[in-house]
Amino acid sequence: MSVREVLTDPLTVALSSAAALLHMLGVGWIEAVVAVVWTQLPTIFTMLSISGFTLAPELGWLPEEPLTAAALVVAGLYVVKLSDDVIDQIQERLDR
Repeated sequence: MSVREVLTDPLTVALSSAAALLHMLGVGWIEAVVAVVWTQLPTIFTMLSISGFTLAPELGWLPEEPLTAAALVVAGLYVVKLSDDVIDQIQERLDR
């Protein structure tokens, strides 16, 4: 399963649309969930990469493709988070 397939999956589109609509209506718990997920990306990446790349190939009952795809998506988000942190640190040092 490619990243494009994950992002264009009807479930992904439906959940993203629902989250955007709830945010526009002022439902505040979505921001809290997104903030917690954003701060816990290293842990989520570790959990998914161990599950997808190590455990799933050895255990037949774990779905390897969805876990691998999820690990790759979270890895991309983790790279974005690390890049954002580096940019923030550079800007902080330049502002001194």
